[in-house]
Amino acid sequence: MGTKVNSNYEDLITFTRASRGHALRPVSYGPELANNGTFNGNADGWTGGDYDDETGDLSLVSAGSVNAYQTGFDSTKLYLLTYTVSEYTSGNISAYDGGVFGPFTNAVGTYTIVISPDVQRLGVRAQNGPVDAKISSISIKEFTFDQPDGTLTLFEHPENVPRVEYDADGNRLGLLVEEARTNNITNSESCSFVDESGGTVTASTTPAPYGMSSTVKRVQSSTLNGGGKLQVTILTGGDNYCSVYVRSRTGADQNLKITASGTSGATQVAPASGDWVRLGRVASLGAGSRDMRVLSTGDTIDLDIALPQVEFGSFPTSYMKTTNGAEDRAADVASIPVADFGLNHSSYSMLLEAISSAPDNASGTGNNSNTIAQLKRGSTNYSSLGIGSTSTRTNRPSLASRNNAATILAAGDVASLDNTFDEGLLVKFSASFDVDSGTIAGSVNGSTVFSSTNIGRVAGVDVSFLDLEFRDGQGAAYIKSIKYYPRRLTNAQLQDLTS
Repeated sequence: MGTKVNSNYEDLITFTRASRGHALRPVSYGPELANNGTFNGNADGWTGGDYDDETGDLSLVSAGSVNAYQTGFDSTKLYLLTYTVSEYTSGNISAYDGGVFGPFTNAVGTYTIVISPDVQRLGVRAQNGPVDAKISSISIKEFTFDQPDGTLTLFEHPENVPRVEYDADGNRLGLLVEEARTNNITNSESCSFVDESGGTVTASTTPAPYGMSSTVKRVQSSTLNGGGKLQVTILTGGDNYCSVYVRSRTGADQNLKITASGTSGATQVAPASGDWVRLGRVASLGAGSRDMRVLSTGDTIDLDIALPQVEFGSFPTSYMKTTNGAEDRAADVASIPVADFGLNHSSYSMLLEAISSAPDNASGTGNNSNTIAQLKRGSTNYSSLGIGSTSTRTNRPSLASRNNAATILAAGDVASLDNTFDEGLLVKFSASFDVDSGTIAGSVNGSTVFSSTNIGRVAGVDVSFLDLEFRDGQGAAYIKSIKYYPRRLTNAQLQDLTS
């Protein structure tokens, strides 16, 4: 059983597979529960390892392991574990929660990991010796989400912790549900841009965006196409989205281009406010060695940049941190057992409010968004509503009733409702399913109700849970709310709900 969200409609939602990804949300930290600058002995409460407790030098001469941890943590809570590898020669280092909590962090750097202890232990582990490394500090803090005093943080959630995202102004966007993606940049944390012709790239002392501990680089140029370049290996040719966080250092708007090998970029703007913004563009790239560039349009630029990402797809998804190789993020899948809300299997209605974070794809190329709410039994989808993928792959409403995974009837793909799911637009979508009368109906944003009859679903076949996902893992959305009604609402009620 997965972790449950602790607010609003999400109290019912159980994540069967929530991705390990980032989301911007308010985070409040408790007091520091443990800190050990150089493992100053068991007198400070550290136990479990044969380490040098004066220098912090974790060293093994043969295969084996060394643990340094504290006890007494609550396995039902989440903690932020931070440690610094100040010297590294060999071996494997990871967080420790009574077992091994990956990934390995086998390089000099500061590492921050969200962790829930399995057996009330938290610390670090050196294993598969010989290990020769120095851990200079460990810090552990409990934290909570979405409190009034929280600080907006680009937070890396562990698996099975739902990502409820906010915008930069602190407005709650909703439950983030995304398709699977990969950041092909092998070390986004180092932000290892190098000089491009006519530009300079230097270290910056500006803090990374939204509480990240990543490296920030400064890019300067007064020459057209001068700036910074970052090598990347493209795994899958075709549309790849290149993105990076950027801020102006001058107190004025900064015109820049984000490009990739063999492409030209349109002007984008880092605002005069000096706030971090995420900018990017889609580029058609062949597989193989390529590069991502932050360049001048011909104007003088003086920018901070951080958190680069190159991913296969025509729109950006949430940031995926990489340190020693390309990083995958699995598709998000959530479920609500219908027993939790007493589904009337003969007739029922639902209201979905969602924001598509993928742009409209009216060109008909590629896979964009798909159904994001489905009533299912096992792997079979019986009723669905959400952002639909049609024959032209535009973001139109999709409403269907199914039997044995075959579409018996689909209402939607209505020309007058085209482009309803444009990027960033809040959509209200109501739908009713009546097995007894064989009727399916729905309304989008106050539209005239569209309906059909003879849906043909086999009577007596009951669904067992409501899935919140993109049916084929294609798309991204913020789910603001889902409401369920144990009856077939009238057409007037369906329209009124979405007005």
